[in-house]
Amino acid sequence: VVLDEGVLNLSLIMKEDKKISIDAGYEMMFELIKDVFKPYGKEIEAYEIVGSYCPGSFDLSIGGKKFAGISQRRIRGGAAVQIYLCITGSGAKRAEMIREFYAHAGQGSQTKFDFPKNEPETMASLSELLDASLTVSNVMIKTLQSMQRMGADLSMDGLTIS
Repeated sequence: VVLDEGVLNLSLIMKEDKKISIDAGYEMMFELIKDVFKPYGKEIEAYEIVGSYCPGSFDLSIGGKKFAGISQRRIRGGAAVQIYLCITGSGAKRAEMIREFYAHAGQGSQTKFDFPKNEPETMASLSELLDASLTVSNVMIKTLQSMQRMGADLSMDGLTIS
């Protein structure tokens, strides 16, 4: 995924003693994001956005435009549920950059797999979709506030905010 000043990558790391299912991990992150952006009054949906980059069944979108993707990693002793959030800037321009990367990486040669069909118009940032002046920092704060409201046990170990 693209990482620049308008993108927030967030990981929720849980000890395995919680014994949550894979689907529950995705749903937990989906519910958190819906809570964070509830004040904006837009419906956030989770389903694969065909044509987006890194497509998956837990692409998050508003009006059919993807602004986030959720993934998980299970390791012994815990699980990490991660999300890529496109906060500011142009989601379509980021998608165009990825499409160009795929084109240069493959350089027209045959590969063992097909690169996703990347259609930039399927992507947007939250600032674009909500018509709001957001920053990565204020979304981080809103996310922590939502987590506290939802009863999360937050640990500041190793957390830095710049």
